[in-house]
Amino acid sequence: MKGRTTNALMKHIRDNHKIEIVGSKQKRELLHMGYYHGYKRYKFSKNSKSKLPITDFSQIKALFDFDNSLKHLFYPIIMEFETVMKNITIEVLVSGSESDIEHIISQKLANHRSYKPGSNEHKSAIKKFLGLKSKINGIIATGYENGNPIINHFYQNSKTIPLWAVFELMTMGVFADFIKALSDNDRMKIASCLDMYDAVNDPKSSLLSKHIYLLKDLRNSLAHNSTIFDCAFITFEIHKKVLTDLEMKTGVSNINYNSIIDFLILVVYYQKNLKKSKIEIRKIINQFEVITENLYSEVKNSSIYFSLLGSDVKSKLALLRKYV
Repeated sequence: MKGRTTNALMKHIRDNHKIEIVGSKQKRELLHMGYYHGYKRYKFSKNSKSKLPITDFSQIKALFDFDNSLKHLFYPIIMEFETVMKNITIEVLVSGSESDIEHIISQKLANHRSYKPGSNEHKSAIKKFLGLKSKINGIIATGYENGNPIINHFYQNSKTIPLWAVFELMTMGVFADFIKALSDNDRMKIASCLDMYDAVNDPKSSLLSKHIYLLKDLRNSLAHNSTIFDCAFITFEIHKKVLTDLEMKTGVSNINYNSIIDFLILVVYYQKNLKKSKIEIRKIINQFEVITENLYSEVKNSSIYFSLLGSDVKSKLALLRKYV
């Protein structure tokens, strides 16, 4: 199969997809976003079976701009969140205690000890612990093989590897595994540092790792420049408790992560717990609202807008502001 020129792709879009695209301006826009990575992806929501009712290329461009604006909004927030969460975890685990990774693995990753030995829960937890231990050792080995200056420094000076050095190389997904594998007591301490410890509804602070798994999926899409506008990046089924707890804490109803606004709610929840000022948090909400309003004005199709953001997007924003 021979490749097509941009002009031929435009003709293909008109003839086969029944989407109007003409002129040098739209030709340049198509070239910039790309046909496969860009145009074809923005034709649908979540999967290729859920096609959006698009009739004009200007609507594709509106979705492309919407997605990029969301990325610019979320990227620095999620990167900062990852750094702060790791720093808080280090503070909790090493204060007044050994900081080397071997000590942390043997003494702090103790979730499996909370189950009865020989039980199915214990076997499952042990399997996860061993898998995490292997991942951590793999992170260190890869760092050494790749000449990472931090890892090499400690080995060349016959020193143990501290937790912070491993965290420098640890992905957010493995970090979520790490939080889940901690003892209940240490997880509770981390949650308390975030003013989110809930002895009644989440006594073991299990929601913390679940939130990190969710934000990890968003972070990976941001890092790889994948689309985020329709939340297709979510890789696992979200437990109902994650939804109902956030609804209870924020006062915002109908959270289901089918819309990107629900990630905004989760982000705002942590921004507030991390003691960001009301001015800073409201600025994030305002930026999000401007981005969504731009989409509404540019896409010129309310069914596309509401299929992506939900019919309750305005009420969610109002309740989120009230929460802040």
